[in-house]
Amino acid sequence: MLTVYNCITVDHDLRLVLLAAFICMFASFSALNLLIHAGRDAAWRRTLWVLGAGTVAGCGIWATHFIAMLAFRPSEQLSYDPGTTVLSFIVAIVFSTIGFAIAARVKPAGIGGAIVGLAIGAMHYIGMAAVNAHGYIVWDRGFVAASIILGTLFAAAATQAAFSLRGVWRVHAAWVLLTLGICS
Repeated sequence: MLTVYNCITVDHDLRLVLLAAFICMFASFSALNLLIHAGRDAAWRRTLWVLGAGTVAGCGIWATHFIAMLAFRPSEQLSYDPGTTVLSFIVAIVFSTIGFAIAARVKPAGIGGAIVGLAIGAMHYIGMAAVNAHGYIVWDRGFVAASIILGTLFAAAATQAAFSLRGVWRVHAAWVLLTLGICS
């Protein structure tokens, strides 16, 4: 864990990391608000709310990742493969939308949220495959597994909170949990 902490605090422009965090929180709040509306509306309008929620979440997930990648300042120059970068963007939107559609229609809603969590992980690692460096990227399998598991669990908890809690706390619990899922 100290390796991750040092990477963020030493090798990143913290201003861009804070911008990525703000975008992540704003997108999570907006997407979960849209998703909650999907649960209250007629079937034909539910589709529009879910499409909006999935698009906002996917864009927010991807923007968080990409801004954090731009914040990374290694000693060597990096570039990004455009095709793989676009693929990561598409994966984030499509699978977030699918996950939210399932969450809005299936009980427990956390099942759809787990798909959103897997979308977060897939987008991240596809996005990382787009990185061209003058060396090798070596992955710690434990960190990779932990990131996918935590992202999936937090996203599942976020959609579950969105559909099972009541009152003002449900949207706040949901967006905080989704933000944790994206960041983990």
